Order: sequence, then C-alpha cells, then structure tokens
Amino acid sequence: MVETDEGWKAFEIGTYGLHFCSKRDNWSLSSLGHRLTCTIRCWWCRETVYFHTNGNGDAVLFEKLGAPWEIHPCWEKHKHSRSAKIKELESILKQAGYDGRSKQFNLLKRRKHDPYIKMILQSKDMRVLDNYLIDFCKCLVSNDISFKGPIPMNVKINNGVKIYKRIIKILTASAIKDIDCFKEMIPPSINIKLKII
Repeated sequence: MVETDEGWKAFEIGTYGLHFCSKRDNWSLSSLGHRLTCTIRCWWCRETVYFHTNGNGDAVLFEKLGAPWEIHPCWEKHKHSRSAKIKELESILKQAGYDGRSKQFNLLKRRKHDPYIKMILQSKDMRVLDNYLIDFCKCLVSNDISFKGPIPMNVKINNGVKIYKRIIKILTASAIKDIDCFKEMIPPSINIKLKII
C-alpha cells in the first residue's frame, strides 16, 4: 500500500516499473492529460526514436531527447499516416501493460547483441553471385562497415534448378541507409533480402 493524494492505494512492481493495481483502462493518447515519452522504433525506418505527447492531442517523434529537440525526419515525411500509427501505438501500449499513468515507457526489447543486418543473396548463377559478393564486400570495407561472412555456399534444388545462396551479417545496422545504394549494383539474376535482427 502507498499513500497518495486520493488516499491509500495498492501497488505492485511489474515488468515496466511501479504501477497501481487499479489501472486506468479508458485512457487514450489524445487525452492523457499529462506528458508521455516512449522509446520506440520508428514505424517507417525502424530507427530508435522517442514518441512524445503532452497528452492533449499533440504528438511528435524526436531523434533524441534534449536540446535542440530535433524532430525525426520520418515524422514530417509521413504526415498522411501519423494518426493511424498513433492509434496503433496506443493499442501496443495497452497490450504492453501501460496503464495511462506514468510519464515514460520503453517499448524496445533489450537485446543480447547489437542489431545487425542479415543479407541473404540467391542466384541460379554461382559466378555472378560470387563476383557481386566480392564487389559488395569491397564496398563495405571502403565505407568502414563491419560484417561477418559470407557463409559457405548453400545450394538447394528447386524444380530441378540449382539455387546458390550466401548470407552476410552486416554488423553496422545504421548502415541500412547506405546499403540501398549498393542494391543498385545488383545484377538482375540475384535475389536479395535484408532483415534487421
């Protein structure tokens, strides 16, 4: 029990910190009535950002907390889909146990490792794949981007056709923006997939 302005209330310490047992289930981000800052991944570029509202219908995504309070570029770029994303965030916060009371909340899972990009390359032509891989790895090195791999060639047969596959782990996850320019070098015969892990 803890004494509050409204009298004694039961509380418990949960995954997301101290909260009162009597949760406020009818809250919404547009009418919280107090500030809230959440650490989240940007809905559009997946970078770590800070969602902030004063609780009166306003909202913004900050690059980082503190002066000069730089607004995350995706916030301006995606004006048309902000409302839907805020509604989605509200639902996620409720599922995560946010009760509408605290002023800070972290939705990011703690990782056992730094994020990295898993790049999967597939082609029917082993030579084209390996030649591209050599050029691609040179580009990574020349741009000071750390990586592991490539792993040994993996071959699978699909409808009688050999498909060659290689995987590279790019350890500099912030390099995702740079990798887009490397995609332009990809021959049409190579299929590429990127996953942030």
